[in-house]
Amino acid sequence: MLLNARRIRQERDGGDQILLAIEDVTERQQAAEIRYRRLFETAADGILVLDAQSLEVIDVNPHFLELCLCSRTDLIGKTLWETGLFKLTEKLRGIITQLRSKEVVRFEDVRLMARDGKLVDTEMVATRYTVGAEEVIQCNVRDVTERKRAQNELRRSNEDLQQFAYAASHDLQEPLRSVRTFSQLIVKKYEPMLDDEGRKFLAYLQSGAERMSDLIKDLLAYSQVNILDTRPERVNAEAALASTVMNLQMAIAESNAIVTNDHLPTVRIDRMQFIQLFQNLVGNALKYRKPDEQPHIHVAAQRERADWVFSVRDNGIGFDPNNADKMFGVFKRLHGREYPGTGIGLSICKKIVERTGGRIWAESSPGEGSTFYFTIPDSKPPS
Repeated sequence: MLLNARRIRQERDGGDQILLAIEDVTERQQAAEIRYRRLFETAADGILVLDAQSLEVIDVNPHFLELCLCSRTDLIGKTLWETGLFKLTEKLRGIITQLRSKEVVRFEDVRLMARDGKLVDTEMVATRYTVGAEEVIQCNVRDVTERKRAQNELRRSNEDLQQFAYAASHDLQEPLRSVRTFSQLIVKKYEPMLDDEGRKFLAYLQSGAERMSDLIKDLLAYSQVNILDTRPERVNAEAALASTVMNLQMAIAESNAIVTNDHLPTVRIDRMQFIQLFQNLVGNALKYRKPDEQPHIHVAAQRERADWVFSVRDNGIGFDPNNADKMFGVFKRLHGREYPGTGIGLSICKKIVERTGGRIWAESSPGEGSTFYFTIPDSKPPS
């Protein structure tokens, strides 16, 4: 029954009365219980319900029984560690202890041993709440074996990629050095004996070897963005830009370029990758400059919600805005061979930014310069 009571004061005699409204909610209560039971019985997670005081199992759903190959009688009335299903029992005891001060506790590494001896990787979310006069703890157990397997495969794949990177930086470069060295010897010793067509073929050979060497170096740099362990730290963006300008000082001097910046913030990122990000963007601006105009590159940043939005603006040749998304793909080039490069630099920028949780994009139009934007989450978001 649902009982509502309200006190009513009588104006005539000043006396008080109590108005009671009693409603039969049996059907409503039963309907709610049916809905809960259906959710409990059909849930894709295994569910255990414990008595909060004794920590004994008082209910279990079918999915958990399938997961551990047990019957209800194997579990009801036993604590988690008495069931013999879970490893790391001390940590599990710690989780239950935490529930005395917290309502929800998550544990992401729980090893469950089924009755057939099979080990199952699971994660558990334990929740404490009250049902009527009873306080219970509900443990949702999710099988993450496939996720763990995928993570292990990804780790092995990264290890294979690391081996490829090693081969690219050593084994593949060695024969290219031989090609370049002997082609230079041919030019030095035999060029006078070659006709125009022979010299042209030899130039093609040297150009191809140089381009292949650049491709291998850039592929190595691209693969290392994910392979190498990053060390995020608070990095002053102005200091990172200053290092970039120092690294590019020869190209800046040759093009008579001007590099300016507004006040730049301190962000949390791997220092070397931040410098590499700036170096690729500023280097691109130097590369795609107008031949008859002094290059001017300006770096700025402004706060938008929980992110810093950086911009690198130039007055170069620009590009078709319809190709703005394509240019961040591997080997994607929007300009001809008159501009050197392999088309990997912006792909590296994209990987670096995405590893921080940010994004990168560009705006431009032909002949009007370009602006590259990227976001980095603020290292000290507002409280």
